[in-house]
Amino acid sequence: MGSIAWLLGLMLVVLGVVGCAEETGEGTGVAGEVSFDLAGQNDANIAGARAVLRYVDEGTTLVTVDGLDQAEQAGLGPNPVRIVEGSCERPGAVAFQLPALTGSGSEKRLEVGIADLYEGDYAVQVLFSKGRDEPMACGDVPDDPPDGG
Repeated sequence: MGSIAWLLGLMLVVLGVVGCAEETGEGTGVAGEVSFDLAGQNDANIAGARAVLRYVDEGTTLVTVDGLDQAEQAGLGPNPVRIVEGSCERPGAVAFQLPALTGSGSEKRLEVGIADLYEGDYAVQVLFSKGRDEPMACGDVPDDPPDGG
């Protein structure tokens, strides 16, 4: 009977850990920098896209989005990039606007600390076009810095 109780206890621990998992980005090898993937949305074929958050100072974060080769689709214009409140699954209001993609990326210094981005609930979106307010790529900002970050 003791082994059954132990097994049930182990299952509860595993289920608790899985159920409480937090998003964590990957370290890039640069101190104060984290990277996370942007996944295709709305049937967009996206691979290798990512967002990078880089600590500049306590109130400033450099945000880079790269790895997208669809910087301008024929007739649709450049792809807007933004950070929204909420998640990819449940996006909210636009919190920060970044420049539209140029080439395969976008970059902007934001007047917000990287800790505030971790502690908030945000997602990075790349839209199909200015006229089509649907994301073609999205990634949730990690809840925590990478180990050692």
